[in-house]
Amino acid sequence: MPASLYIGLMSGTSMDGIDAALVSIDENENLELLNTHSHEWPSALRQQLEALALPGENEIDRLGDTDVWAGEILAESVIALLEKANISAHQIKATGSHGQTVRHRPHSTHPFTLQIGDPNRIAAITGITTVADFRRRDMAVGGQGAPLAPAFHQAVLSSPDETRVIVNIGGIANLTILPKDTATAVTGFDSGPGNRLMDDWISRARNDSYDNNGSWAASGAVSEELLSLLINAPYFLREPPKSTGTEEFNLHG
Repeated sequence: MPASLYIGLMSGTSMDGIDAALVSIDENENLELLNTHSHEWPSALRQQLEALALPGENEIDRLGDTDVWAGEILAESVIALLEKANISAHQIKATGSHGQTVRHRPHSTHPFTLQIGDPNRIAAITGITTVADFRRRDMAVGGQGAPLAPAFHQAVLSSPDETRVIVNIGGIANLTILPKDTATAVTGFDSGPGNRLMDDWISRARNDSYDNNGSWAASGAVSEELLSLLINAPYFLREPPKSTGTEEFNLHG
């Protein structure tokens, strides 16, 4: 049986763009990366996404509008990837779209997480079956809904010869522990802020979208007072499983 082709779409907490990947998966679940595409959010849409990530007025109207617009741009990224890979839509079995997280409240009275980017729009525009809303089922059975990366790490990076620890530094950083003993459960949790805070700070201080190669950060010195404040944040005292987001780590508080 030939391998099936799939597309994966991801936009992380940093909201710095959409990563689109074309992969093949055969009957033995062997995965091969065939092509990739990075797609920018329109600046006006990114501003709307960032605004929705914090409480504000007219949220329901803004949510509905932004959900549809984000879905259309996610569909654009699929079409661009197909063109880049010279693949037609009918060859793709399904697209998996994470969407854009705009609120993550795992410790509220009724824990919830919300990702937008209407998958119905993606399916209608591309003609490809689209699967989405990956996090809420985990929350429904008592999970944190984050991170999702451990499932991928287990599939492609686990080893029967050694226990491995994977660090994934996105907008929020997370850890995955992959035991060599397959009878031991894989565990993972958000370890704290990643590049989102750095991106926000250089945007505020220098009007740059990110610190290329970390050059600006490398030119400075550690502020011991600020470091002490950060490492004593309540989040770091919580025991896993745990997850976090821009609601807890941002420049607005």
